Amino acid sequence: MEEELGRLAKAVGVELEGSAVTALLRHLELVMASPTNVTGISDPHEALVRHIVDSLAIVPLVAECPPGRVADIGAGAGYPGIPVAVAASRDVILVESNGKKADFLRRAVPTDARIEVFGGRAEALAVEQPESFAVVTARAVAALPVLVELAAPLLVQGGRLIAMKGHPEAVEFARGVEAAGILGMREIGRRRLHIPRLGGERVAVIYERVGRPQVPVPRRPGMARKRPLA
Repeated sequence: MEEELGRLAKAVGVELEGSAVTALLRHLELVMASPTNVTGISDPHEALVRHIVDSLAIVPLVAECPPGRVADIGAGAGYPGIPVAVAASRDVILVESNGKKADFLRRAVPTDARIEVFGGRAEALAVEQPESFAVVTARAVAALPVLVELAAPLLVQGGRLIAMKGHPEAVEFARGVEAAGILGMREIGRRRLHIPRLGGERVAVIYERVGRPQVPVPRRPGMARKRPLA
């Protein structure tokens, strides 16, 4: 699988060193073997594409962001945060509110990568470390207005949210733009991501923090989902 990963990584614009390939495949082995339900995929080759390669597709976008730490919201099994940490050489905090998944991440993160695990909600991290991150990533976690709200208090001015989505409808894009306007953010781009062998394309929606929120954030945990701003 080493050659397969190296080839597919190049297809999404990422050159992986041998040590990075080893680290990512070792982590994938732990994901597949975990008794904790961190993935619903049973085939390792499918998992390689849907987890690692899909995550690596945003590494070139992370490289365009300001220097600094990355917060990966809803990290789950560690994607996209772990591939970003390994391939982009960034300090990454994996934000995971599910206790069992957070415990798995603490055991499974590559030892040579600069990765921390925060076992709690993004709102709690924003209280503890406000405006501390250059990049926030999120992969299939929530609707765009929710992600914009969770990211805004975490980001430094000029920091960016990279939200990985499947095929959002126009109304979700519009709601994301509306929420961004309230939260001192703006949408600055949408990048189509072609993932080899995944079938179809994904889209990364990119927002930048450009001002101060018009409302106090973070709100109480869960409010962004229950009562979105847009």
